[in-house]
Amino acid sequence: MIVSHGLLLTALIKSLQNVALDDFRRDGLVPTASVTIVQTFDGKKFETLEWGVSGD
Repeated sequence: MIVSHGLLLTALIKSLQNVALDDFRRDGLVPTASVTIVQTFDGKKFETLEWGVSGD
């Protein structure tokens, strides 16, 4: 579990997925107070299962 601001979390997740820095905001930022789930089985390929889900 990692807890941080949306901009940093977005940058971290996108860098794990090898998204170019110029494109990491393309899908929007992870919203504040939301849950994002990223899964990996090999530590090399990361899949986003949930993006910015809030409890609302």
